[in-house]
Amino acid sequence: MGGEGSMMHAIKSLKSNRALLKRKERGTLSGSYGNLELKEFPKATSEQLLEIKKRIKKE
Repeated sequence: MGGEGSMMHAIKSLKSNRALLKRKERGTLSGSYGNLELKEFPKATSEQLLEIKKRIKKE
C-alpha cells in the first residue's frame, strides 16, 4: 500500500519536535557552554535609534 513511508516520516518528525520542546523547557545551557557568562548589552535610547535610522537611510 502507498503512503507508509510518508506516515513514518510524519511520526518521526513529531517525535523529534516533542524532544526539542522538552529540551527547550530546561532552559539552561549544558556541556561546554555550562559555565559561560552571558553578556548584558546596554539599551539604546530613542535618540540613538533615530540617529542609526538616519545614518542607514543616508547610506
